[in-house]
Amino acid sequence: MDNGKKRKNYFTDREIRTVIEIYAEHKNSLTAKCNNNMTNKNKLAAWKSITEAINDLGDGGIRTVEECSKKWKDLLSRAKKDTSVLKNLPTGGGPAPKTSPYSDIIIAIFGEDSPTFTGLSGIESSELSTSTCEEVDADVSAVTISGKSHLPTLSIQYKHYPP
Repeated sequence: MDNGKKRKNYFTDREIRTVIEIYAEHKNSLTAKCNNNMTNKNKLAAWKSITEAINDLGDGGIRTVEECSKKWKDLLSRAKKDTSVLKNLPTGGGPAPKTSPYSDIIIAIFGEDSPTFTGLSGIESSELSTSTCEEVDADVSAVTISGKSHLPTLSIQYKHYPP
């Protein structure tokens, strides 16, 4: 059954933290909602930057842009799940639900009340306008807690572009 293919290593803690940190630095490019050639080029350049940083660590072999992007999507999905679980705790006691150690950092990047985690309330998808593009500039500052660097401090500015 061995086809000669070796399974890649799991992402290390250092690789995961690097993905999160560099994603935060490129958040405005990676979350831009415009669908034009320049936006797509900026997104690809940001993912290449993340991938290069991961590969420079040398922890888990050579990673591709697709693997790094998939890892981010998995981390974001887990953070959304953890947010939902923590907001809807079951009654009756018992142990606290287990959450990912990275979820708090990811939630801090977007903001706890972000539609990424809460969804849009009161807006039908047919009412959304795609004629404007909004960019978000986020300045993420590292915060040191107990000798470890975290990313919960954000400064955000919105830019609105008319149609």
